[in-house]
Amino acid sequence: MPSSWLKIFNDWEKEIVVNPRQNKDVAKYRDMLVDAFMECFRVLKPGRYMTVTFHSREIKYWNSLLYAISIAGFKYVDAVYQPPPKEYTDWLYARNPGKMSGDIYITFMKPEEGS
Repeated sequence: MPSSWLKIFNDWEKEIVVNPRQNKDVAKYRDMLVDAFMECFRVLKPGRYMTVTFHSREIKYWNSLLYAISIAGFKYVDAVYQPPPKEYTDWLYARNPGKMSGDIYITFMKPEEGS
């Protein structure tokens, strides 16, 4: 939506998402994440950190994320749950009781060279 308002035209072929209409399944999603995190690893200086915000209820997507970050060479540091605003939580729980409603911020580090 913001892209439309800002008249930004995205190349949806590069979008990292599971979308059957784009012929992107979980395996394609995982492979695209690997490519993206390998590029992040390449440009990040050793000993520096990267934080990713992630929201999914399905373990297969979490597995894809953690696999990609691990393959790229990052080391896990920490994860923090960010609950949503109360009004959003009330609305979401009314629709999907017991479902994850917030985001998780996961921090990784590019190891120092030789470690």
